[in-house]
Formats: sequence, structure tokens, C-alpha cells
Amino acid sequence: VEAMRKHMWDEKAGTFLTVERDTLEKIPVATIGSWIPLAAGIPTAAMAARMAEVLASPSWMTPLPVPTVDRNDKRWKSNAFWRGDVWPPTNYQIAAGLAAYGHTDLAATIADKTIANALRNGISEHYDSLTGLPLGVRDYCMSCTLVTMMLDGLTKDHTLRLRAKGGVNGSPAASQGRQLRCAQLA
Repeated sequence: VEAMRKHMWDEKAGTFLTVERDTLEKIPVATIGSWIPLAAGIPTAAMAARMAEVLASPSWMTPLPVPTVDRNDKRWKSNAFWRGDVWPPTNYQIAAGLAAYGHTDLAATIADKTIANALRNGISEHYDSLTGLPLGVRDYCMSCTLVTMMLDGLTKDHTLRLRAKGGVNGSPAASQGRQLRCAQLA
């Protein structure tokens, strides 16, 4: 943890940067991997606050956040594989990390936009960060799981109800846990 803080943290970038293995020289490009330390509890509270500030900027807060690379990067393209697209698994990690550091509004913004996009465009492996259009594998299991996990305490605009198959609303206990399925997201 301390080595990451010492060698990878970049105050100007407001995030962690990749370093060259042998020299520990920072590679001056912020990517989606720059934000994953939030989920691992690596940043100090001050670092996490700076990360939240940068994530809320137009460079990262695309119509569907969080792109895989800063949109000011010359290689950024909203639908390019790992060069500007959006992935639900990394959005979940970033939102959960932000929430753990108390940045619940920003976490909810990321979760809510991810969920709303999945409702509008369906579940997909990854998405265009400007249009939200699906990219890659449709009905991708991991994306479905992580979008659902965002509903568990990260979102402010969406809820998930469980109901027994056949339409009987009630708690999981009332339906004895048999044949449960997700009801319509509200």
C-alpha cells in the first residue's frame, strides 16, 4: 500500500499512474486502472477526495461514465476497445470504492447512469461512452451481475424488488426463496 502511494500516486493527475517496473518511472497516462485502487482501499482520504474531484471532471464524466482512458488523451475514442469505452465491471469497482470513502453522490451518479443505460440499451460487455450503445458481447453475464450489484446500495434512482415466480409480490421469505426472479426495475 505504501509503495503504491509513494511511487504511483500523482497529485497533478489526481490519481494513481502505472509505473515502469524496473525504474518506477510514471507513465503519464491515466486509464481505468488508475481508479481501481479506490476499491482496494489504497488511497488516503485526501487522495480519494482528489480522485473524486478528477472523476467528476468532464475528462472522465462522459454521458456514460467512466471511460477507460481520459477523454483528453489523443488516443481516446468513445467506442474504442480500452481506449474510451465503458465497462460495467470497472464502473462497479469505482463506484464501490468511491462509496467506501464517503463519496456516495458521485458513486450513485456512476451507478445510476450505468443502470439507466443497461435498461435503455440492454446488458452488454462494454459500451460507447458518448452514446451508451452496446459493444462486444450482448447479454454478458459478468456485466449483468455487476449492474445488479450496483443496485445494492450504490444507486439513488433505481430499486430492485424480488418477487415469486407467478407475480406474487412479497419478501423473499414470503416466497420461501423458490424460483425468484427480478421484477421490473423501477
